[in-house]
Amino acid sequence: MKNRIDLLLKMTRWKLFFIQLTMIIIFIIVPFLIQEFINNSLFVQIFVQVFALIFLGLYMIWYWNLGIMLSEKLTNIWNSNVKLFKIFFTLSYLSIIYQNISPLIFKDEPIILFVISGLLGIISTFYWLWYIDKSIRCIESGKNETVLLILNYDIMLLFLYPIGVWILQPKINRIFKEK
Repeated sequence: MKNRIDLLLKMTRWKLFFIQLTMIIIFIIVPFLIQEFINNSLFVQIFVQVFALIFLGLYMIWYWNLGIMLSEKLTNIWNSNVKLFKIFFTLSYLSIIYQNISPLIFKDEPIILFVISGLLGIISTFYWLWYIDKSIRCIESGKNETVLLILNYDIMLLFLYPIGVWILQPKINRIFKEK
């Protein structure tokens, strides 16, 4: 399993970009086109939601692997809390799943549940993006940078999928080539 993780993080940016673009076409664009041209039945709605969740899982694997692998390189630089990263990452994923599935399950969902799950997902997502960004900055500089930059360049690139991942991949390749 670790070899697959290494392969994903050490991949050239063109290969990774092509895989990500293919995933977007297969799991997002095609199901929504099917939904547009076929009667908007419950089956089609479930089909689109399932494909969106599959895409989301594949999309988030890269971030999960990056956070875990960076935490292994941070042992002597920054005492990172990888358990907190895992908790927030999981909360973010579960929040997105709830946001996608709840309209199909609940006819009249209480708005407070929708708002709370949305806020939880946003806060969790910003935490794990910050964690990955701080890990990259600490490894590059070799010291624990305590400056909190909310609108940092790398955070914005991590957020702008797949273009940001394409731009960041060479930097990540350099980090993992260093022993």
